[in-house]
Amino acid sequence: MNPSTTPTSSDTVRRLFLAGTTVLAPVVLLLSAALAVDDPDTDGRAHLDAVAGDRDQLFTSNALAALGLAMLAIAASGVVLLARRRGGALATAGWILTTIGGISAASAVFLYGAVIHAVTDSRLDRDAMGALDSQASNSGRIGIAFVVGFLGLALGLLLLAAGLWRARTVPLWMAGLLGLAAVLLVFSDTDETWQQVLLVSPLLVLVGLGVEIARGDRTIVLPGTPDDASTITDHDRADGQGHGRGLLHRSR
Repeated sequence: MNPSTTPTSSDTVRRLFLAGTTVLAPVVLLLSAALAVDDPDTDGRAHLDAVAGDRDQLFTSNALAALGLAMLAIAASGVVLLARRRGGALATAGWILTTIGGISAASAVFLYGAVIHAVTDSRLDRDAMGALDSQASNSGRIGIAFVVGFLGLALGLLLLAAGLWRARTVPLWMAGLLGLAAVLLVFSDTDETWQQVLLVSPLLVLVGLGVEIARGDRTIVLPGTPDDASTITDHDRADGQGHGRGLLHRSR
């Protein structure tokens, strides 16, 4: 193997960090969904009165959601490595959108939870805080972060799934489930806890993708590798000794 393609200890640490983040992201998001509280689609004092009793749980759920969304943004940097040649353009576009969307969505969700927790403090004037809630709820400027975040995430994950589907470097069901998760993400804004958990659950496919990322042989590109090959495997290396077949990717 060419020394320039031999993984270093730093390569290993980076790969394992990306793999671990990819595995944990859906777990954190599922935990957030399980802790979600009823947050009615209203504003003003009525809204604050409805959530005041669960303000701590609401903050915890939103903080975990923000952490999971930020981890999705990081995970995209690992998933994109699984489509280095075929599907590379689609995966790269998906990586960029998922990174931007994840950061934007994480910021918006965390700030929402933090602000609601603050304005529902019993020591504050509820009518005044209700007026603030109404103004913020009807502000298009505040809503931009949510739109950019969740739309970017949905499109980004869908493109990543398309890139993996074309690359054939992971089982096709993984790419398909990631695409389904991207579509369901658009409909994840529901007040029912069980529905939130159900809609987020397809993201558990990231656990399998994280395992694929952790395998160093999944992201090695050898000099002179054909354009339709994204990776090689240990089995390919063994077969290729003396035959040269290890450079050819085998679809699963």
